[in-house]
Amino acid sequence: MHKVSKEILLEQLKSWKTDIEEEWRDMKNSRFRLRAWNKKKKKWENPTGIALDIETGMPWWTEGGEMMEEAKDVILMQCTDIVDRKGREIFEGDIVKVPIEFNEEDGISPTELVEVIARVAYRPGSFYIDLPSRRLEVTSSCEVIGNIYDGIKKER
Repeated sequence: MHKVSKEILLEQLKSWKTDIEEEWRDMKNSRFRLRAWNKKKKKWENPTGIALDIETGMPWWTEGGEMMEEAKDVILMQCTDIVDRKGREIFEGDIVKVPIEFNEEDGISPTELVEVIARVAYRPGSFYIDLPSRRLEVTSSCEVIGNIYDGIKKER
């Protein structure tokens, strides 16, 4: 059996730690960004990631690399990586105004462009705008006007 010196192991651990820190830095600038609503405290938290408790199997949210609370009390919402027409990031759970075209199939004639209010939702594989009659793709033509926890913000 081949023995590895303590110095080599420590160097390898340091290298892995550096790799993980770089991955987290990259992740902050990537598509995987979160926000979290704490159901117990009724306030927004600032998660930077998710961790799994190996003993219980329960997910925890992390902030700055520290495990904070079990995720059972926190609703995590992912960023769509799309900005609205005013430059704000669009997240799952946002309430948006979105222009859509109605036509004869919708009982409106002639074709009419109307702004409707709907929420942004996520199902594995895609974000969408949830309307009673259809699902729409999330695009930058939307305007975030609130979210499902704070409600609709008044226009300024």
